[in-house]
Amino acid sequence: MREAEVFEKQLAESFRKHGYKPELTSTSSDRGIDILLHSGRETIAVQAKYYSDGNNVGSPTIQKAAGLLQRRDIDGVVVVTTSGFTDEAQTVASNRGVQLLHSTSNGRLNNSGVAGATYESKKAEEIGPGITWEERDGN
Repeated sequence: MREAEVFEKQLAESFRKHGYKPELTSTSSDRGIDILLHSGRETIAVQAKYYSDGNNVGSPTIQKAAGLLQRRDIDGVVVVTTSGFTDEAQTVASNRGVQLLHSTSNGRLNNSGVAGATYESKKAEEIGPGITWEERDGN
């Protein structure tokens, strides 16, 4: 199993601990969605990027993710990475309603170290019920 696939499974479990019902998509036909999060009537598409340090997610990835918001069955889009986001990617995400999160390589969610942390923290809280950021401090 590839490291990225292991990361996606661990990330799904982290979202499960926050009250979501995660659904991993097939790697051959995910169309940019790695995990679907279900909470009540809401469905959030998650794109997971398992990148090495310094290999930041760029704006083309965020633009593609933003396109998912046009689907009637998707209520929100989140891009999660083990690395970081370029400044342009953060601007595009802010303008297009895509939420950006950081994760450790084992799928634990956090939002530390993101440029524009005030925006990131606010957006992270908007993801939905049950998400807290206690893990950020290693708790």
